[in-house]
Amino acid sequence: MKTKIMLLALACTTAFSACDVSYDPETRYVIRTHLTDRDGNPLAGVKAGLTVSDDDASDLLSSGKTDANGNLTLVFPMAQNDATYRLRFKSPLAEFEEANFYNISDANFSANYTLVLDTHLDREGETLNLEIDYVQTGFEELVSAYLEGEIGSGNVDLSINQQPVSQARMYPNQTLLLHYVTRQPSGQTTEHIAEIEIDSQNVSFTLEY
Repeated sequence: MKTKIMLLALACTTAFSACDVSYDPETRYVIRTHLTDRDGNPLAGVKAGLTVSDDDASDLLSSGKTDANGNLTLVFPMAQNDATYRLRFKSPLAEFEEANFYNISDANFSANYTLVLDTHLDREGETLNLEIDYVQTGFEELVSAYLEGEIGSGNVDLSINQQPVSQARMYPNQTLLLHYVTRQPSGQTTEHIAEIEIDSQNVSFTLEY
């Protein structure tokens, strides 16, 4: 199986000191992806672009296309100063929507500096939009919230601290589970689950906590 590898192409010095974003010149991260449609058929020729951002700047780190088997490997230097990465996929076929994975951080990579991401592209009109509004009704604080179910790949937050999701693409005719954690003034936390019914229309859901 031949895998395309696209290395960093930036006008930086060897130590990457000329870039706006700071990098560790000794450490390389690797993202390995396998891209399919919803039915599991591999998607070839899909463009991928990886960007990195910190508080002051952003850079395009790496790019490439999936091979005939839907595989792609990106190799790039590790950014410093708590920077985060965004990975975007765009198919040459108009029937597929873009896929975006954001808030990728150092914590997403394994001990060997690798992130394996098997995902799919949604077809146009295949998913619906979900918007969630969080309404505080008492003294409890909302700590985190994430969705469980058939979620589209339009915009996926890979943050490990599970910041409350406010918008997502999802497949119709299912019951999504919204897992969320609240914290009392005493510091005690409680886990909750709310059900969100999805039919064939976009959904606006309000969670009171």
